[in-house]
Amino acid sequence: MKYDKKINIFAVDKIINIGKVFNNEGYELGSLFIKDLDIAFKNKELNFHSSDISSGTVAYVTKNSDEKYHLLWFKLVGYDWSEFKSWKLIKESIEYNESKEV
Repeated sequence: MKYDKKINIFAVDKIINIGKVFNNEGYELGSLFIKDLDIAFKNKELNFHSSDISSGTVAYVTKNSDEKYHLLWFKLVGYDWSEFKSWKLIKESIEYNESKEV
């Protein structure tokens, strides 16, 4: 099966730098969710630029240890994605590992 469509990601540096913003706070970036994006395939190509990561973007991060899984979702509430204070915690979940000792 041959695919004729291409997805070009021109935002790799920005995504890496967003990961560093969260790493500096002790979190590990897992995913970015970009909503209400107005991009479409043109000439069988989809181009994703760093400017597409804007206010409203949601970052899924983790802060795990041997005793618990800490899952967090932050929403970019401003335009300065490089400042942690621009990311607002909107949801979190903590799951504890089962202890093998009784």
